[in-house]
Amino acid sequence: MIKDEKEINLLLDLIKIYKKYGSEPFAGLIKSLNDKEFLDTFTKVLENTSFIAKEKGIKPKGKKLKKLNLKDELLLLSQKDKQKSEILLFIYDKLISKTVLSTNKQLMNFASELGLNLTAKSRSQNIVSVMKTLIQLPIEKLSNIRIKFDVGNNYGDRSLEGWSNIILKKNSRNAN
Repeated sequence: MIKDEKEINLLLDLIKIYKKYGSEPFAGLIKSLNDKEFLDTFTKVLENTSFIAKEKGIKPKGKKLKKLNLKDELLLLSQKDKQKSEILLFIYDKLISKTVLSTNKQLMNFASELGLNLTAKSRSQNIVSVMKTLIQLPIEKLSNIRIKFDVGNNYGDRSLEGWSNIILKKNSRNAN
């Protein structure tokens, strides 16, 4: 079981590299790592690199620890609580795609219903704050929010179906 955030970040980077290069280079690397001579040489290179980096005081570029992005955190949550993770991912995707709460003002109103006072002017920063709050909520409250976020409910449905319903209701009122 992986406990260290650095190890998780390393695995996430390996997945990205796998997606970039495909399975063939990884299959070749597996064969190479099974070769005792290659593995000894590779181990020595890693040890020397680590030793030289420490000796010269070389530090990783950028931040010391790469923080997980929010979607990665939600995916990791599925290991502990799959149902909660699925609901949070659904809500996150709806917010990111602007299917619901498409404006920052709508998002801020929703956040105030949760008891959260948003101060950021960026909608994406506010989404992160809202999602961090939602992660703390019990599954029952999250389920209720998901129901409200489903198509046709009162959180600003901007889907084609939502707009069609608005137009058709308006036309049916004018026809009477």
